[in-house]
Amino acid sequence: MKPSLFAATCLMILFDLCPLAEAQLIWDGDAANPIGKEKIFGNAVSECPAPSSITVIDDTVRGKSWLFHKSSGEPRCEARNIRTGANHTLYRFEKNKTYFIGWSFKLNDTQSNHHPFQWKSYETGYQQNYPFLMSAKDGNLRLFYYGTPAETSGIIWSKPIEPFKWYCLVLAIHTSNQSSSGWAELWFDGQAQAFSNGQERFFGRTWDGTNIGANEPKWGAYNKHQPGVMEDVKTYISGLKIGTTYDDVRQACD
Repeated sequence: MKPSLFAATCLMILFDLCPLAEAQLIWDGDAANPIGKEKIFGNAVSECPAPSSITVIDDTVRGKSWLFHKSSGEPRCEARNIRTGANHTLYRFEKNKTYFIGWSFKLNDTQSNHHPFQWKSYETGYQQNYPFLMSAKDGNLRLFYYGTPAETSGIIWSKPIEPFKWYCLVLAIHTSNQSSSGWAELWFDGQAQAFSNGQERFFGRTWDGTNIGANEPKWGAYNKHQPGVMEDVKTYISGLKIGTTYDDVRQACD
């Protein structure tokens, strides 16, 4: 067999044994979509009661972007979960799946300990409340992992950020209710990040339940458990996407 033919045959065998991950864009949460927030997000009304608001603004850098404005004294202004398909059906995340969640953001407040993102638990009898939680405090964006009561919880990643500056994130979550098989990966401004374990993959229980829809993502501003510290917070978000590969949701900061 000629070397070139031999090499081609080997490659064919290799791809048959190890097929490439099939890319799939699950959801595009572009603020420029004229259908409106009620058909893009699972819930963008009761999770952001007046006088707080979710609106679309024209940003000089990013163009059409979401503005989550949590008024002072209010606990939250968030959009929960997503809607997909021609009928804008409420999406149900599943166990033992890998989701890549990408978005760009800027904050007016990087100091007061508010939360621009949650991977939130909703199944009755949850153990973790939110397996992953992001916070902005003391000039740093921080990612927390909250495990079961038997696990150690705390900050697993941190990066300095400045107010009113755009940053890009991609968070990959492999959903599992077993700590040994659930994991997360993170890219910040296009660069893969190392976690507190020194690795670019953090293992933990990422699915807090047994049923479909046990966990959902939330974006915006939240600090319900900070009594007396409920500042006027503005979270700007663009490029929201969820897919099955990094390239599905790659952000313009790359």
